[in-house]
Amino acid sequence: MLKEKLELLNKEFALLKTKITTKLASKDQALQQTNSLLAEAHQKAETLTKENQENEKPNMLHQQVLTAWNDLKTKFFRHSLAPEDKAN
Repeated sequence: MLKEKLELLNKEFALLKTKITTKLASKDQALQQTNSLLAEAHQKAETLTKENQENEKPNMLHQQVLTAWNDLKTKFFRHSLAPEDKAN
């Protein structure tokens, strides 16, 4: 009787061990897939960031030219409208 109970407990233990191992393997696979997706998303984000920076360079240059032009216009108009210049 005791031997039969022990065998039954061993079978239940083996079954539980198999279930746990299967669940762990499944979770490990899910984690690996998640890590792969995260790595892929990170790579895409880096690529898009680099592309955006490359696209922004001409815009930044254009903005710098506009700023310089506006500064020159402002200085010119200030200089041409300055009261001390009119007095001289």
